[in-house]
Amino acid sequence: MKRSLMTKLMASTGLLVLMIILFISVISFKFSSDAIEHEVESKLMSQLNSLISSLKEDQSNVESLLKIIEHMPVIKDIASSTLSSQEMQEVDAYLLAFKKSNEILLENVFIADTNGKIIADSEEGTLKGLDVSDRAYFTEVKSGTPVWSDIVLSKASNAPVRVYTFPIENKNKQRIGYIAAAVKMDKTVGLINSIKIGELGYAYMIDQNGLVVIHPNPDFILQKKITDLGISELDKALPDMLEGSVNKVEYTYDGVSKLNMYGGFDQFSISINAAKNEYLEPVIKMQKSIMIVGAIMLILGLIVSYVISRYIVTRINRMKIVMLDASKGDLTVQVDHFKVEGDEIDQISGAFNTMLRSFNGIVTDIVKTSEILSSSSQQMASSAEEGGKAATDVTVAIQEISQGMEIQANDVNNTRILVDDMKQKLDGSANETLKMAKEADVVMQTAENSQRLIYETVDKMAEIKASSAKTIDVINKLNEQSDKINKISDTIATIANQTNLLALNAAIEAARAGEAGKGFAVVAEEIRKLATDSQTSANGINSLISEIQIEIKEANNFTQAESEAITSGVKAIDVAGNAFSEILKMIENTQGSIKLVVNRIGEAQVLGDSVNQSVENIAVVMFKANERTQEVSSATEEQTAVSEEIAAASDHLSKMAIDLFEQVNQYTI
Repeated sequence: MKRSLMTKLMASTGLLVLMIILFISVISFKFSSDAIEHEVESKLMSQLNSLISSLKEDQSNVESLLKIIEHMPVIKDIASSTLSSQEMQEVDAYLLAFKKSNEILLENVFIADTNGKIIADSEEGTLKGLDVSDRAYFTEVKSGTPVWSDIVLSKASNAPVRVYTFPIENKNKQRIGYIAAAVKMDKTVGLINSIKIGELGYAYMIDQNGLVVIHPNPDFILQKKITDLGISELDKALPDMLEGSVNKVEYTYDGVSKLNMYGGFDQFSISINAAKNEYLEPVIKMQKSIMIVGAIMLILGLIVSYVISRYIVTRINRMKIVMLDASKGDLTVQVDHFKVEGDEIDQISGAFNTMLRSFNGIVTDIVKTSEILSSSSQQMASSAEEGGKAATDVTVAIQEISQGMEIQANDVNNTRILVDDMKQKLDGSANETLKMAKEADVVMQTAENSQRLIYETVDKMAEIKASSAKTIDVINKLNEQSDKINKISDTIATIANQTNLLALNAAIEAARAGEAGKGFAVVAEEIRKLATDSQTSANGINSLISEIQIEIKEANNFTQAESEAITSGVKAIDVAGNAFSEILKMIENTQGSIKLVVNRIGEAQVLGDSVNQSVENIAVVMFKANERTQEVSSATEEQTAVSEEIAAASDHLSKMAIDLFEQVNQYTI
């Protein structure tokens, strides 16, 4: 489907604005979310470090507190069998008092022998006899190092506790038992559960096996491991968590994306998480605001693009209408409403108007030249026809002269016969002499007629020569006109080439303008095509003019040959005229001789010999004159053929001028 330039410009502008909006939205969301996430990470890490520090401090306080029991003398002697039951009661009472003074932290305190059997407690003896040797912490404390147990369920209260155990020795450094305190987890649980990050963020703790020991959801406590939750990201991070590393992990649980910071505490790993949709809510709101503003900007951009596009397209359509009229041959049109120092469209409009004016002047010159060429061709054709007719008349006249000369030759021959007969019968043939005188008169009249015809032929040949010279002048003028047309055509080609370069430069500038210049590139391409068509037409005119000049050259050669033939014919006729003058003189002499014969019969014999010789000479001259006449006849026939060729060339030139006129006549100037 063909799309208008306005649609393309609006689509391009809308797409550009949309891309800018999306780019700003994505970039702002990315930077804002990264900044907020970094801030949240810092806060979570700060809370995590603070929590771990508090737990470590509480644990250290418990350890320091329990060390007091170790230094009591009664505790040192508890392993000896010399202690009375009353002294054991005093130990229990001391442990009870110690527990009550630290009831917030301690659930109970007891002393076990080296076999793991409780021998004294803070519970008024209710724990005596219990065996804790199966507890993991008791196995570990046998190595001599104080041990904190995992979170276990107290055998006394079934509540979660951590047992701190350390060995006691007598004065001889012999291990006599173990002091243990079941530390309540209430404070630890309270500290961890007190951490709330938004509505969905919280803290939890797992042990070295990945078991959840503290969690806001009671169903998870000591019931589920991290691996039971089906969160692949946490499964991958679990080894790092169990090693006590401080790091972060992102995961999604129950459709909520979370950022989880974790760090090690003793044999536990404590995590604090925050829901992304909560701490990124300001960014999401900001992004929505950007999208709303972007939509408004898009609408405003489309409106502005519509106004600008309509303005540009209206100006281009105005040029398009003028170009269509010009393409139909109307070179009188002009693009109105443009500024000389305006933008690119104004400059293109001005250049197009200049080009139309140039084309108008060129076509006008071509029309005038073609009219002159047609008129000159017709005149040359008419002159050639007249020259052909004159040559035909000359041929007829020469043929008549030839026939007359044949008659003269026969007459001369008869005269010679008569002279011979006169020699033989001169003495008694006066009547024959008179007859001979009459025949001499006839010969004289015929010779005069022949001489007159020769003079007329000379006049005709002179006219033909003048006509031929005029034809040569016309052909030379026609050749000059052809050269002018050729120069005009070259000018057209040069203008078309410059226009083509201008269009190419406009296309380059449009390409530099990017998307905004695509419309200008289309206009520049159309102008370049128009310039190319003009250059092609100019080249065609050059070819046509070249053919015309070749024909003119051939016609000029023919005319030159005709002129030379006419000159030769004039010379030949001049010779014939001189010969006839001599013939007339001889005939006059003959007439005088014949008249003298009547008076001087006695001298007839001698004069007869002279006459006989003269007649023979006349016969020779007559034969030569006849040959010259044949040559003149051939020359006039050639002149006739040349005239016909000139007429044909003139007709062809006239047709070419008419064709040229018809080609340029389609333009309105």
